[in-house]
This record gives sequence, structure tokens and C-alpha cells, in this order.
Amino acid sequence: MEARRFLQRRLKRHKFSAGDLIIERGKRGQFWALVGYGLVDLDFGDQNIQTLLPGQAFGETMLSEGLPSPATVTARSEAGLWVITRQTWLEALSLAPPSQSARTPKRTSHLLVWLASGLILLMFAAFFVGPDMLRFANERLVGYTLNVGRPDLAEKYLEFSLAWQPRSAILYDAYGYALYIQGKSNPAIKAFEAALSQDDALASAHNNLGVALLGNWQTEEALQHLEKAVELDPGNPEAFFNLANAYQAAGDQEAAIKAYHRVIELAPERKDALEQWAHLMMKKGEFIAAQDIWKDFLKVDPGSVVAHRNLGIIAVLQNHPEEALSELRQAYEAGDPDAELYLYMGLAFMALEQPEKAAAAFESALALSNDPALIQLAQYHLQEIEGGALP
Repeated sequence: MEARRFLQRRLKRHKFSAGDLIIERGKRGQFWALVGYGLVDLDFGDQNIQTLLPGQAFGETMLSEGLPSPATVTARSEAGLWVITRQTWLEALSLAPPSQSARTPKRTSHLLVWLASGLILLMFAAFFVGPDMLRFANERLVGYTLNVGRPDLAEKYLEFSLAWQPRSAILYDAYGYALYIQGKSNPAIKAFEAALSQDDALASAHNNLGVALLGNWQTEEALQHLEKAVELDPGNPEAFFNLANAYQAAGDQEAAIKAYHRVIELAPERKDALEQWAHLMMKKGEFIAAQDIWKDFLKVDPGSVVAHRNLGIIAVLQNHPEEALSELRQAYEAGDPDAELYLYMGLAFMALEQPEKAAAAFESALALSNDPALIQLAQYHLQEIEGGALP
């Protein structure tokens, strides 16, 4: 608490006009800033520009590690920033009790400095700025521990935070996620439920609980929460993707198709959604629609084996053998061919009246397959080539 009060007393507000330069990339600004109002642009170079909204912040590495700014920061509009200097931050850290002995390994010590810094930021966010900044601070700090492969530290950090703030739905939600990615499914479900007991309108908790329940084969319960998640956050493509997966698990292909379609409307380059959507359209026999989706997939990933392969299969089924071979050969050259790929290559060669190449492809399919239906089909076509097929 002493560190929080110290930070509150030294927090400074700075105003900028549209177009004002806040800091250049490569300069040691030695500060952290929260956007109070207005829009702020972070230019990382190579046309990589990120726009921060009110409640978002920049300068974490300048503050915690004294590093130069990774971006040139300018005010897109009139903006107000709440600023903490690195000197103030270090003084606040000295007020926090030590969390580890001097024998702590260097890497772990570095993480603990981040966590100690995080607790101060968390207190500052919760008591001074409000829930939006609390969510931002928590995501950054927990995300850091997860990115360096230490979800156990994220778990401990969140346990400490919850002891200090036991009614925070945001913290329970993050705690459940840290548990879930460690394979602790049942405790994670309880944490997500605790989050919703504090705030039933927290979309991310509904989404996370739905995913966890789906992993436990509790499909109906999962659907209830995932449908609530997209209702509360209709612009979230990840929530719609999870909902589509749940519809598939429940056997509702039509609802799954609509949900995958919505994912692509929100995030056109989501390959996982494009792939699932295309496969469902192929299962329905809607090959023209599936073909269009696979072509969109190739715009995102031109060398995709799965897209070329399925475009080849569709071309075989539509009796376009030359187009089929072109696509299947690209899949063949890009990845390890399997029995199904050889089977469809054989069918394309047969349609082109090239029996020797077709026979070689069917033989390869037989050598690789353990699927009785595929084996039977390949054998049938070999007999047909040899003149011994049954009528």
C-alpha cells in the first residue's frame, strides 16, 4: 500500500496536441505512460503502427529495464497521458518488501523483478485508474510470464493478487487461464466460475469457461457460455471460433458453418477458421463454395499443402483432371504424400486415360494405407485398369 500511495502522489499528467512528438524510437525516455484520453500512435518502423486507446499504456521496458523506446510515439489527436518516471518507479520498488533471497538464480530474479513491479502497477491500476487499466496491467504481466514459459509464476502471482483483491473477476479469469494451460482443468473451471460469480458480464470468462468445459466433453454447458461470450463481445473472432468448434462437437454443422463464417468476417486471415469452414462445406457436398474458401486460404498461405490438396480433390470430383493434377502435384511437392493424395492422383490419371501412371499411384496408395475403404477403392481401380473390374 505504501508503494501505491507513493506512486499516486508522483503521477504526472501531460497534455499533447495532435501531431506532437512524445518520444523518438531509440531514445531513452525513462518513463511509462497511460493514455487518459485521445489517441496515441506507436510507429515501430516498416509501416508497423499501433494506435493506443484510452486505458492502454506504453513504455514498460523503458520503465522496468531502462531500455530505449522501441517506437516513435506521437499524438494522433489531442491526448492526455498519465506518466511515471523510471526514477519514481525504482523508488517505489524499494518500498516493496523483498520477495526472494540473494541466492535467487539470475533468470528467476529477473522474472521476480517484473512480478514485484507488476504488483505495484496492479495496485496503482485498481485503486487509481480503474478496471480497464487493471485488465491491461494484468494481461501484460501475466502474458510476460507465460511468454517466457513460466505459467507457474503467473499462477503464484495471481494467487497473491487474489488474496489482496478477492472480488476481482478479472483476476479470477486470468488465474483460471494460467491453471488451464498447465493442464489443471478442474481448478481452472472453478476459477472461471468464480470470475463469473463476481461479474456475469465478463465475456472472456464465459469464453474461457466454455473452452475448458468443451475439453471436459461438457458440450451443452460449453455452448451456453460460448454463446454468452459472443453475445457480450460480438467483435471477438476467437470467441466465435471457439463457439464454432463447440457446435461441431455437438453435431450442429449448420451453426458451426455460420460461426466460422463470422470469424472470417471479423478476421479474414484466420487460417484455422478457413480450414474448418472449407472442410464442413466439402462434407455437405457444396464443392463450389468450398473451392472458393480454399482459394481464399491460398491468398493467406500460398504454399499451403492442405489447400492445394483439397482443391485437387474437388477438381477430381468435378471431373477436371488436369486442374486436379496441377493442385495435387503442388501438394505432393510441398509435403509428405499420403495414401489419400495418391488415390486422387490415380483417379485424375484415369480420367486423363493414363493407366500406367494411375496404376502406380494406386499401388502407392495401397502401400501407405491402413484404411479398409481406401484400400478397397484402390484395389477396385487397379482391377479396372487390368481389365478385371467387377461390373
